[in-house]
Amino acid sequence: MKSRIFLVIALCLSIATTGFAQMGLGASKKAINLNEEIKLDGKVRTGTLANGLTYYVKANRKPENRAEFQIAVNAGSVLETPEEVGLAHFTEHMGFNGTKHYPGNEMIDALEKEGIVFGRQINAYTGFDQTVYMVTLPTDKKELFSMGLKILDGWASGMLMTGKEIDKERGVIIEEWRTGQGAQDRLRAKTWPTMLKGSLYAERLPIGTLENLENFKHETIRGFYKKWYRPENMAVIVVGDFDADEMEQQIIDYFGIDDAPSTPFSRPTITIPDNKEPLIAIATDKEATGNSIQYFYKHPAFEVKTIGDYRTRYLVYSLYSDMINSRLRDLSEKKDCPFMGAYAGYTEFLARPTHAYYNSISAKDGKTLESLELMMMENQRVLQHGFVQTELDRAKESILTQYDRMAKEESKTESSRFASEYVDHFLEGTPAPGARIENKWAKELVEDITLEEVNALAKQWITEENFVLVMTMPESKDVKVPTEKDVLKVINKVKKAKTKPYVDNVKTEPFLVKEPKAGKVVKKEENKKFDYTELTLSNGAKVILKATNFKNDEIILSAWSPGGTSLYPDNKLINANYAAGIIDASGIGNYDNSQLMKFLKGKTVGIVPSISELEEGFSGSSSPADFEILLQYLYMFFEAPRKDKDVLATEISKMENQIKMLKNMPEFEFQIQMLKAMKPNDKRTIVIPTEAQLKQMNIDEMHKIFRERFSDASDFTFTFVGNIDIDKTIPLIEKYIGSIPSKNRNEKWLDKDSPFAKGVVNKTVYKGQDNKGAMVIAVNNSFDWNTKERMATRILGDICSIKLTETIREEMGGTYSPSFQLSYDKYPKAEASLFAYYSCDPENADNLANATWKVFDKIIAEGPTEVDLAKVKEQLIRARETQQEKNGYWTSAIKGSIWYDFELTNLDEYKAAVNAITVEDVKEMAKKYLKHDEYVRVNLKPEAMDPAK
Repeated sequence: MKSRIFLVIALCLSIATTGFAQMGLGASKKAINLNEEIKLDGKVRTGTLANGLTYYVKANRKPENRAEFQIAVNAGSVLETPEEVGLAHFTEHMGFNGTKHYPGNEMIDALEKEGIVFGRQINAYTGFDQTVYMVTLPTDKKELFSMGLKILDGWASGMLMTGKEIDKERGVIIEEWRTGQGAQDRLRAKTWPTMLKGSLYAERLPIGTLENLENFKHETIRGFYKKWYRPENMAVIVVGDFDADEMEQQIIDYFGIDDAPSTPFSRPTITIPDNKEPLIAIATDKEATGNSIQYFYKHPAFEVKTIGDYRTRYLVYSLYSDMINSRLRDLSEKKDCPFMGAYAGYTEFLARPTHAYYNSISAKDGKTLESLELMMMENQRVLQHGFVQTELDRAKESILTQYDRMAKEESKTESSRFASEYVDHFLEGTPAPGARIENKWAKELVEDITLEEVNALAKQWITEENFVLVMTMPESKDVKVPTEKDVLKVINKVKKAKTKPYVDNVKTEPFLVKEPKAGKVVKKEENKKFDYTELTLSNGAKVILKATNFKNDEIILSAWSPGGTSLYPDNKLINANYAAGIIDASGIGNYDNSQLMKFLKGKTVGIVPSISELEEGFSGSSSPADFEILLQYLYMFFEAPRKDKDVLATEISKMENQIKMLKNMPEFEFQIQMLKAMKPNDKRTIVIPTEAQLKQMNIDEMHKIFRERFSDASDFTFTFVGNIDIDKTIPLIEKYIGSIPSKNRNEKWLDKDSPFAKGVVNKTVYKGQDNKGAMVIAVNNSFDWNTKERMATRILGDICSIKLTETIREEMGGTYSPSFQLSYDKYPKAEASLFAYYSCDPENADNLANATWKVFDKIIAEGPTEVDLAKVKEQLIRARETQQEKNGYWTSAIKGSIWYDFELTNLDEYKAAVNAITVEDVKEMAKKYLKHDEYVRVNLKPEAMDPAK
């Protein structure tokens, strides 16, 4: 099921979010009453039924003809008894294994027939304090739309939980548990008892324990369900393209008939105890992939009730976080910095009653104490001197831009985003007044926030008590592991230190190094069918402009030119591969990267250059207001790319550390061996640089390659899709793109691809401590590139995904999430690639491989069933309906039609192409692309299974 990654703890956990505020504000100069209680967005219908069930309803037309149905249960793993460990999450799974309206697999089967994909449009997640279920349904088909409330009702009170289905699901969840085993889990087990001393949170990871997952009794999980899935402990949330009055009445009629439970109910609040003395946990593991330091100062949480609370938590706190992290980013970019990255900010913690000022560091090898000292010293600098006014001015501009953008996009916000807001409102009390109201508050309140007010937070947050530090790192003979005494010594040193005030290095000279000499549009064509304008400029550049109303504050840039790293020999490949990233990180023109970030603060604009195997190009975006800045930035990459040898030195230092850490990972060695098995003669794929390649990296060579790739406008195509006024845009295009130099060189990429392995290749990698395995099956065949072949192959791939999920996951319980991909490409050679990946019990790999072949062989012999074919067709059509309402889709589709030379299709044409594919067509594709007389299979098994040992 879907998981949420908690910002603070670098583990795969499901954690809830909540708001926080400080009291005691002075009066604002503005008319806003800071003591006024925050109300829920007036466009949301909400209420509580007689049985205690809460509901939220909002009409929203993004995406059109879709509705989001969710149910939030105020219960998660922290409420489990010792006998129930892991059963909050197990209960979530049982919601998909039979309810009173849809026994067995009927719900998933019925939804798939209507184009709803399991894991995408229907899903759930479990955290420590909550469980949330969700399904997205079309509203243009009454009988399908009416399933929404039945599905929610089944989750709320109608799970069947038959013994057969419970035992069947054990295998799936045990495999999910297995995926979490490894260094991170071992480090958690060593550190959490100290970090969360005295709290149940240390013992109630949502996945549970293997022992309990294997042995719990059926009545135990049924008891957990009955105990916590009660109307007064749940909320129904429905947001989408419908009549809100009608939907509200349907919810009242449907859920109001259930009586409230007769037994009294009390939902306990689990806490994390305070600590007077520092709690310090240090742990190592030979498979650890980094030197991690997390330290935090715990504080009591309280709900954001008033506008004044909101001002503190979401405005004042955010300004502090913005400024401290800007400083930390600048530090991390220095070549002698002991850490690779760092973060600080006030955040929610694991337990709802606890928040924390949280600091996180990714240290270089052997530099953990030095990194800790530098991080704490930067906090000490803020404590002693505070921030400076220019920092605050930039942070204010940035936060106001963010709020303004959210307000502009409120009418274009997708229903799932609103639904998540109302889930948090119910579970955490997180305010949800609406983006326009929040923007109004920000505009009126941010101006009056003073430097003194923000600076005062450091003294509130950095306290003597409730300090916790967790340090984890790889086992190494070459690196001394710090002790608790060493850490305390650093802490005491920093407390006594006298720091110097921060100096804000701001660039004031013009952004453009020189004024462009505008070119002209020499040809203009209108594509009326797909409503875009194609320009040819006097320098040969092609520009495509498509105006849309999908987003109010978004314009997406894509640009490409054939060539890429394929044009460079092997001895220049390392510099060609890293040229774009290093030159980009060097800044632009006269601005180094730090100065550039400060210049762009408060502007909604970003652009990234890239050089891949066959092309070079850009991806980027901006708001309409900052569109000219985007074009200037683009122009500067052609005219004034910057090189900075210190940036390269910093990146090499980081890579050396990352490479060393990655080698500890069993999964990384598995990936390396898999690539070698698939393409044994490949000398050009660089997963990680070798020591020799790191020494070859040269800033001058990278700059030269970058200039070569980005010096000729004539073979570039630029697309801009979004909220564009085309008549106003063309003069800007002429000025900034029309002025780029042209050489008319008409480059082409070269085919330097290595051939796929011949015959049957079976390889096993023995790496890792845990009883944890993985398997990859890969097949490669030449591909007949035409419209029908592409569509039939796409359908075949989706059918295989359905059948493998049914077989490998549901029937065998062999893996948590089977991954299958049948892809094709035209360049450098037209080929189809099959790729199946399963994490699994290493003893079970052969069984899963055999089951996979059986699935393929059945489709080859018989073709798909009409039912499965119809499912996939409906899924593709439903997906296209929502995709075509997004700027990103049109950016990709337009590029694809040019790069691969195929015709764009509208929705009706696409439907016709999908529906034209027959069972026999798919069967023919299966014969070509599922055959397995030649294949590569690579297994990952623990070292203990290595026969050589």
